[in-house]
Amino acid sequence: DFIDNREEVLALLARYDHVRLSLHGHVHANSIATRGGVVFVTTASAAEYPMHWREVSVYECEVRLTTHAVDAPLQRVRSRDADPRLGRNDIKLGPSLANYVVINTCANSRHRH
Repeated sequence: DFIDNREEVLALLARYDHVRLSLHGHVHANSIATRGGVVFVTTASAAEYPMHWREVSVYECEVRLTTHAVDAPLQRVRSRDADPRLGRNDIKLGPSLANYVVINTCANSRHRH
């Protein structure tokens, strides 16, 4: 939802049944969305609240993404307090669903919406 040509991108990805996952960042928030059978996962910045990074584990039939906090509690508090916009830090943190993701990669073809 953060790119101007998202319909173009979704149409392109729909042509390839093997695409199951899109990893990206830049919006400084943890989020997850599924469109056309592709799971889109955005990772927050490691240098700004919530100061997270993702571990990507690839197995024969699944990909697991686990979110971890940078081990810098004082910096995390300072970064959190530096953004005065009401509710903005909750958006950056993302829902708990976005912080542990398992994607099945062995299905014959993904379901298209």
